[in-house]
Amino acid sequence: NSGTGALTIQNAGAVSANSSYIGNVAGSSGTATLTGSGSQWSNTGTFHVGYNGTGSLTIQGGATVTAANTQVGGGAGASGTATVMGSGSQWSTSGSFSLGYSGTGALTIQDAGIVSANNAFIGNNAGSSGTATVTGSGSQWNTSAYFIVGNSGTGALTIQNAGAVSA
Repeated sequence: NSGTGALTIQNAGAVSANSSYIGNVAGSSGTATLTGSGSQWSNTGTFHVGYNGTGSLTIQGGATVTAANTQVGGGAGASGTATVMGSGSQWSTSGSFSLGYSGTGALTIQDAGIVSANNAFIGNNAGSSGTATVTGSGSQWNTSAYFIVGNSGTGALTIQNAGAVSA
């Protein structure tokens, strides 16, 4: 909760929760890595990467994360970073995906990784900052409603090398 923690989900391992926190309280640090087809982390509530502390998430090799809502860099002073990489690697949010909710968030989608949400915010609230890069053929960030860069905070989005964003 207030220390340092690391989690690896691999070889089709699975975690399910209501809400999950990587870097929960100020001063804490958490890392999570999901790797391999069939490896999954399912959340019926909100998935937090850097809630009030520092959080880092890597989804690779066909692993998946699902959540109702997602916050990367949740609270003021929090920092969250995430990477989704490799074919079949997916991060799916049925509601809102906030990159820099009130803190600082960074997201890289590469090598055919996919992020999807109903709506997405990069730099959601005042004082927040979000930076995203979508790079490489097959790499996608898709929303079914809207995609906002710099809502009330500061947002930056780079799409390169045949990466794609759709809203």
